[in-house]
Amino acid sequence: MSISIAIVEDEKNYNNALKKVINYQDDMKVVAQFFDGNEALKNLSDISPDVVMMDIQLQDMLGIEIIEKLKRKCRRLSLSCVRVLKKTTKFSIL
Repeated sequence: MSISIAIVEDEKNYNNALKKVINYQDDMKVVAQFFDGNEALKNLSDISPDVVMMDIQLQDMLGIEIIEKLKRKCRRLSLSCVRVLKKTTKFSIL
């Protein structure tokens, strides 16, 4: 069984590159890509991925803001596996 992953990243090339790298792995599969926060908020609860890779600074809102809204909106969605990506070599886990 593979790990389902959703990517929330407004930079299209970066989003697509992440998808390629993830889908290259045998045990991971990108099930959704979102290019803005509102789109992610509207659809993530229906998809319920195992992991969400989230840009912390989207054009329309902050990744942290999306996580907070998702926690309120969707109690059944487990956010313990949310990863916040920075466009550097460092990663933070929430």
